[in-house]
Amino acid sequence: MCQMLTFLEQEVKQLKASSDQSSDSQEWLEQMNTKMAQLRADLAKSAELLEALKGKTAEQATQIAWLNKQANTFEAKIHLANTRKLWAIEDLEIKNKKFRVLAQNLKDFKAALKAERDGQLAKQTSMKTQLDAKDEELTLLKEELEAS
Repeated sequence: MCQMLTFLEQEVKQLKASSDQSSDSQEWLEQMNTKMAQLRADLAKSAELLEALKGKTAEQATQIAWLNKQANTFEAKIHLANTRKLWAIEDLEIKNKKFRVLAQNLKDFKAALKAERDGQLAKQTSMKTQLDAKDEELTLLKEELEAS
């Protein structure tokens, strides 16, 4: 658009410079002046639009920078949360291993305690049987002693 305006201005200057200004060239000159005025108005409007777009572009760049900063912040928070989650999973796995060991030890101790009780119960039953036998023997011996 600027090139066209420059071209028209040069044409007008050349026509003004020429000493031969007939009515046709005068009309053409007036048309050219009208076109130049219109082109200047269009150029002014285009310049205003360009400035408005530059302002919007700067505003959008600021907004994009802010959004990128927010995205980075959220990514950092997500990364931290994932790291904490992984630590928690590792801790749970360690605790599960310890729990399994403790559960197995408890099971073994319960089995040993049951075996001990069963052994003590068998021994107690055996001793009670022996005591009963000795009591009978003692009773028989007392009866024999009283009888003699």
